[in-house]
Amino acid sequence: MKNWLEDREKWLRQFNKREYAAAFQAYREDCRSSVESLDQAFRESGTEEGLKAAAEELIQQVERQCKETPGSYKRARRECAYGIVCYLIPALRSLALPCCPVLEQQILKAWSHTYPDSPIRGGSFEQIQAGFPQGSLLSRLFRRREGGKG
Repeated sequence: MKNWLEDREKWLRQFNKREYAAAFQAYREDCRSSVESLDQAFRESGTEEGLKAAAEELIQQVERQCKETPGSYKRARRECAYGIVCYLIPALRSLALPCCPVLEQQILKAWSHTYPDSPIRGGSFEQIQAGFPQGSLLSRLFRRREGGKG
């Protein structure tokens, strides 16, 4: 799977009400071929193992990127989470290939296993786009820990 982190700063810079729709469409098209390849392998194998491996590799890429990013590890991890929540998961949902729901769940599972203190969940492009005026969408996508403040 393509590593969205290669262009992390670009995608995050474009995460605003004015630019998000066009940025999302570009991101989605950029991901299409790698997701289609995963989907073909998924359909041919009939198992989730390839999707699980792709999800685990993605989260390993996140961890490497966070460790290699100068400055705050936590900030880099938060930016990676934003990318997954605001771009990757919505792209998977909009591509709507047979592998996409399974891949989404594997990504969320791999994230939760690696970062149990900061669980995430997915949303659709439409939910995110509609959430800009209220400004509280990201807090809904990043679940609060039980009994914690965030």
